Order: sequence, then structure tokens, then C-alpha cells
Amino acid sequence: MKQVIFRNNQKIISDDLNNIGGFSQGYIDAVVEDAIAKLRYFTGFGVTKSATAEITVAPGRLWAGSAGVFERTAPQVINLLTGGGNFIPVTTKRIVAVVLTGQTNETDLQERSFKINDQGGTEPQSVAMLEQRFAQLAVVGGAESPDPQKPTLDAGVIPVAWVTLSTTGVVDGGIETASAYYLPSIESLAAGLAEIRVWKDVVSQVIQTILSELARIQAAIPPDLESRVVWLDDRT
Repeated sequence: MKQVIFRNNQKIISDDLNNIGGFSQGYIDAVVEDAIAKLRYFTGFGVTKSATAEITVAPGRLWAGSAGVFERTAPQVINLLTGGGNFIPVTTKRIVAVVLTGQTNETDLQERSFKINDQGGTEPQSVAMLEQRFAQLAVVGGAESPDPQKPTLDAGVIPVAWVTLSTTGVVDGGIETASAYYLPSIESLAAGLAEIRVWKDVVSQVIQTILSELARIQAAIPPDLESRVVWLDDRT
């Protein structure tokens, strides 16, 4: 674990301050990869139909293993007719995927003063004050067909939902969450484990009852039963 050390009367350079956030981010990334997930998953990003040919995607996070966590803090409205392409099928149906990728952007432009000489002269510059890991949403369209199939996705993206479209727009009930890529919480895993334990207790009691009954039946079989068995065949 690394920690930046500051001392009284010590000159500070920009790397010292940047390392405060950089070291912390590195350790959080290690926790994500080592203790949460090495593969890519998402949380949030619920998709709902908000108009005939429009969906709204809620805020969420992309958990990208060693690459860290990327977030989107505001909902995004996607028009499937004009937003990045017309995905509405002409005659039959189409399934589109709402997908995620992670991008690192410099944001929050501000005007700051910079020293330009040893006499204390400064000049203003417009600079980005934040580096943000941003979860980027996009839509990937499948082939139009009477029996539409989900589109094939590039290895660099993960789906958050599949949306079925008809010639009039988003089909009612046609939004399917890509649950295989949803990151379960510790709370939900604990609840699932509790249910398994209850099921195990019930099944264990049933199994014990069956074993006891089998033992009782076996004990009731006379030892010489085999010698008294009459074998029958089709001979007269």
C-alpha cells in the first residue's frame, strides 16, 4: 500500500497531489479485480420504453475487472429512429442490443492561473480538472426477420438489454434485461444462500426419512428369502 507523505515547509509538486487519487484508485481497482469480478458486469442501467420508438436507460456502473469501474450518473434517452441510426424494421421485426463500453475522459473545464516566470507572473488557461471513467451506451442492431435473433456483439462491449422492435416501434413487453451480465450484490447472494440452506434442511429431512424407511424394509427381509424365490419362465 502506498501513501503520499507531506511534511511541514516541504514544496509540493503536482505529482504529489495526483498520486493521492492515483494510489487510491489503483487499490480500488485491485479490490474490484481480486474480490468482486475479473470479467465485465453492470449494475443499474434499467431500460424502459419511454415513447413509441424511444427508450430511456437509467444511470449505472460498468464493472470492468482490472480496468476498474466506469459510471454514468444521468439517464439517457435513445431514439431508435433518429439517435445514431434508424433501427426500426421496414416490414417485420428486429432485435437490438443496448451495450456498454468504458471510456476515460478529462472533464470539468475551468480557468486556472499558471505561473509563467520567477517574478510571480501568471496567465489563465482553460484546463480539465477531472478525469472520469465514463460508461458509454450504444445500440447494436440485429438483422430484420419474422423470427429475429439477437445481434452478435464485439468482444469489447457487454449488453445491458435486448429490445425487440416492430415496424411501429418498441414492442410492448419487448425489453429483456441481459441478466447474465448483471453483477449481483452481496446482499442478494446472502439471500440466495439462505434460501439454499432452507431447501437443504428440508431435503435432508426427506432423505433421512427415505434412508430410515429403506433400512426398515431391508431389516424386514428374511435372510433366506433368495432360496425360496420361485423362478418362472414360459416353459410348461
